[in-house]
Amino acid sequence: MKVSHAAQSDVGLTRQGNEDAYLINQGLGLYVVADGMGGAAAGEIASRTLCEELDRYLRKESDRLHVFSSGASNVASSTICQLLAEGIRQAGLTIHRMAEANQELA
Repeated sequence: MKVSHAAQSDVGLTRQGNEDAYLINQGLGLYVVADGMGGAAAGEIASRTLCEELDRYLRKESDRLHVFSSGASNVASSTICQLLAEGIRQAGLTIHRMAEANQELA
């Protein structure tokens, strides 16, 4: 099956800037949209950091993920969900540490 993708975001009528970020990993069939919480401090940094950190974490786990996505394994989908949850948790910790280190980001 051939998969195509595209991403578009709109600042809307009330915001000055767009704080959304995207992560696209075609090899895994993973598409993430991180909403930057318009109006919150440094929402664009948080959304971008989430995507970057999640991508970094999933690359470390790529062997397990590729075996699952190939269909050649009995790796449970719950294991994949756990990997995604852990990647998001670690990204959240990184964002929290950044905000603690720089109050302008909090």
